[in-house]
Amino acid sequence: MSLSKFLKLIDRDSLFAATLSHHERIPAQPARYEEPITPLSENILNALAEFNVRKLYSHQARAIDLVKTGHNLVAITPTASGKSMLYNIPVVEMLADSGRQECPPYRNESRQECSPHRSEDRQECPSHQSIGEHALYIFPLKALEQDQAAKLKRFIRAAGFNAPPLPPPAIAGGGRGAVFPI
Repeated sequence: MSLSKFLKLIDRDSLFAATLSHHERIPAQPARYEEPITPLSENILNALAEFNVRKLYSHQARAIDLVKTGHNLVAITPTASGKSMLYNIPVVEMLADSGRQECPPYRNESRQECSPHRSEDRQECPSHQSIGEHALYIFPLKALEQDQAAKLKRFIRAAGFNAPPLPPPAIAGGGRGAVFPI
């Protein structure tokens, strides 16, 4: 049964329809592309090309700008919309740039671009105050964690860096809610 037939069927079911608060079909929209404020490094562009990514979607560029300036975010997008790049690009750039002498331009709360500055001014830089040199990845499924860890290692290598050994993941499982290293 097709999805449209299934939706029509449940829409006509009076018991099910009574449980719905809203039902709307949203038509597909053309993709929108955007560049991050701080241009991506050549290494990152090469890695993206290896993953067959030629342009970033607007949600990716905006999220990368936010993450790189130390903001937290929640991204809700469909499957295969490039969510992994939202966090992998800033993490890999952060690891590659940790010894850099000049901080990138960043976007303040009013979305205005701020100037690059020397690393001695790190206390004033949101990029250094909030991000540091750590990244925490949390996934709801063991298989997704394994898949994402493999993609991250591949992305790091594609960017021309040696993939650092990733710490063993902490897995909550077995219905016990326990967290333990594997």
